[in-house]
Amino acid sequence: MANYQFHNPVHIHFGAGSLALLGPLAAAYGSRCLLVTTSNDEAPLRPLYDRVKMILFNSGLTVAHFDEVVPNPTIQSVEKAIALARRVGAQVVVAVGGGSSIDAAKAVALFHQKDGVDWHDAFSRFDSPFAAYPP
Repeated sequence: MANYQFHNPVHIHFGAGSLALLGPLAAAYGSRCLLVTTSNDEAPLRPLYDRVKMILFNSGLTVAHFDEVVPNPTIQSVEKAIALARRVGAQVVVAVGGGSSIDAAKAVALFHQKDGVDWHDAFSRFDSPFAAYPP
């Protein structure tokens, strides 16, 4: 097996009541939030999305909800989310859901403050989960 490095600076809050910590954690990054999820038309998830929005709102954040993430997010879907993040001046991005919502939110957070996204450059530069990319 080849040698490699892996760096994943993640804080995980797990357990009963942990969702209530979201508001203060998100508010530490700013007051304008983009919430990234899959379709709000999915009835079982709507109460969760509403709860998350209320938690963020009660912590002083304004929330724009992008609810158009598709499985294995497309460039078009991510660009729509980036456009919304720019329009609302998002300072913090929160993902709720599975891997697709999280992947889309990471791309939004990475690119929404850039003048434009050169996808060819992005895919050619960030092509390995084992590389050590400069900040």
